[in-house]
Amino acid sequence: MEHIDPYKNKILMLPASALFVGVATLLFFLDQSLAWGAEKICVCVFVNLWVFFIVPALRQSYLLNRGKSAAEWFRTGLAFGASGICIPILFAPYFGMRYYLKRQKK
Repeated sequence: MEHIDPYKNKILMLPASALFVGVATLLFFLDQSLAWGAEKICVCVFVNLWVFFIVPALRQSYLLNRGKSAAEWFRTGLAFGASGICIPILFAPYFGMRYYLKRQKK
C-alpha cells in the first residue's frame, strides 16, 4: 500500500529543500578553484536541482517502506545499500517529483 503525505507535510519539505540548496550554493561560492564560467554555472545548477529533490526523495522512500518490520528494513538495506538511501539519492529528481505531484485520495 502506498502512503501519500498531506499537502501540509509537502509544504514543510520545501524549506528543508531550500536550506540544502542554499548550503550547496554557498559551497560553490566558497570554492575558488574554478572561475565562474559556463562550466561552473551549469554544474551549480545541476547540483542544486539534484540537492533540492533529495529531501522529498528520502521522504518518499520512507513512506513506501514505513510499514515494514525491522527485519524487512534490514533486508532492504542490504539489498539497496545504506537502508535504501542509495537509490533515492541517485534518482532524486524522479522520486522528488513523484513525491510532490501525488495527490491525496479523498
